Amino acid sequence: MDNTDPRDLALAQIRVALDDIAPEINDDEIVPDARLVDDLGLDEVSVWALVTNVEMISKKHVADSAIHALSSVEDLMVLIMDEPATSQEDDAQDLASAAADLASLFNR
Repeated sequence: MDNTDPRDLALAQIRVALDDIAPEINDDEIVPDARLVDDLGLDEVSVWALVTNVEMISKKHVADSAIHALSSVEDLMVLIMDEPATSQEDDAQDLASAAADLASLFNR
């Protein structure tokens, strides 16, 4: 039986994902009420990279429309906790979609 609090797990997954894309951010700064842009200093590309990493770590999908509405760590935690796990086929499609989304950001 797993007694891990879903909020703790979601926060840990976000910390791991952020460590990969923004290692300069200390874990103690990554708290639920931290704002992704204003407090953590992420830009739009970094937010997309964060969500992509979180999707791979958590095996859950975050809808593109939900990414645009993210403003805090808490927002992302809620999305992770609310989504069911994806299959490997879904993962491949999600990675392709995320890559296309990131490419479109650079082609503006």
